[in-house]
Amino acid sequence: MTLRGLATSGRRLVAAVLGERTSTATADVVWRGIFAVRSLQAKTFAACRRIQRGAWTPIRFMRPFWDKREFAVGTMSNSGSAGSRHRLDQKLRSVLEIPESHALVLTGSGRSALALGLQVLAEQNPDRKKVLLPSFGCRGIYDPIIEAGLVPFFVDVDDDLLASEDDIIGHIDNTVLACLAVNTCGKQMALDRVVETARNYGVFVIEDDCHAFGKSQSGQVVDLRILSFGMGKNAMASAGGALIASVYQNEIQRAAFMLKDEPDYASRGRFSYFAKRYWNRRHEGNTTPIDRSLVTQYDSTIRMSSRDALIMISQIDKLDYIVSTRQNNASFLRYELTPNLFQTQTPACHVYTKLSVVFSNPSLMVRFRAHLLDWGIETEEMYFPLHLRPFAAAYNQRALPRTEALKGCVLNIPIRPNLTTQELKRIKRSIRDFAENFHD
Repeated sequence: MTLRGLATSGRRLVAAVLGERTSTATADVVWRGIFAVRSLQAKTFAACRRIQRGAWTPIRFMRPFWDKREFAVGTMSNSGSAGSRHRLDQKLRSVLEIPESHALVLTGSGRSALALGLQVLAEQNPDRKKVLLPSFGCRGIYDPIIEAGLVPFFVDVDDDLLASEDDIIGHIDNTVLACLAVNTCGKQMALDRVVETARNYGVFVIEDDCHAFGKSQSGQVVDLRILSFGMGKNAMASAGGALIASVYQNEIQRAAFMLKDEPDYASRGRFSYFAKRYWNRRHEGNTTPIDRSLVTQYDSTIRMSSRDALIMISQIDKLDYIVSTRQNNASFLRYELTPNLFQTQTPACHVYTKLSVVFSNPSLMVRFRAHLLDWGIETEEMYFPLHLRPFAAAYNQRALPRTEALKGCVLNIPIRPNLTTQELKRIKRSIRDFAENFHD
């Protein structure tokens, strides 16, 4: 018998013995007591949850997958000679299956690699100025275009947050120098149609693999390929990047010969900063202001430091584990990301440097982010469309409806390979809790 049925039977018994008025008053007292107990239970449970959440260790969105090997290199007083860069060159050629005929240049960052590539393309093709790029991207793909004296032309995105193939192809003509195919968050674009059309017009295809470090799955040989080894990528040194070129190899090698070595104190100071920030470690002997050592990597005249080259060699040894663990973590969490509330990129050809969640409106994203923060979970908001930012106002030539709909609606959830099992389960529970208690 249910509680309500038991109460009804009891009320009838009391009414038969003591009368209707007394039975009604008694029932009111009983129900008020039941409601008070339920309210106390709910408040107690909520208080316990608040205490538990307050005691939780915050789950950092990002923490480099470094162990004693990376820390040994990062803290040594002298990072060695250019030999470490040669070793990294050979390691990259082996892992990525880069032909010896292709140029490979190690740079201070992915942004610097793009700048070097665009500089050479612009010098060799002075009659072409336009570069196609997605508006949904970081400023690191925009600034090198401007610095090379070229003109950015923004294209829209598809449902996977990638540059729309149709929009790229529709704007390729004889005035275009290059088109930038960005593998956003680690999701690789299908480039067959883009490469075929570009070849017909003499347009160069640049594949931005800053989020998708690993063997290319596009099946196409592009003209330039950009890599990044900085913070937030799937394999991280304190900084670094690479340019891989199948065209103008000699010209690119000559430009690379002019690059300068980064001061050793800068790479050591940068590593020390990240070690303190993400691992709460302290390293003695560094007095360089951190803003100076962080900015150095974005100097397009600087090559990758020997210290970061050694760190990347260690990271590449763990690359298969890093990628597979990110993919497994993303799969574990995507199960809770129900389509009625959350949209995610399709998992095919995805290394999951980031697990991005797309919301129907900015307020829903803010609510979800606040909910995860209440569970002690850090998140990362994705890009604000480049064509809507003040510095690019002169190049805001047309509406990009899909990109504009993403403004303030994309959030990244932690899936780094050094999440503990308990942390991963907490993230999953927090997503489920939000979905179960969601109200419009």
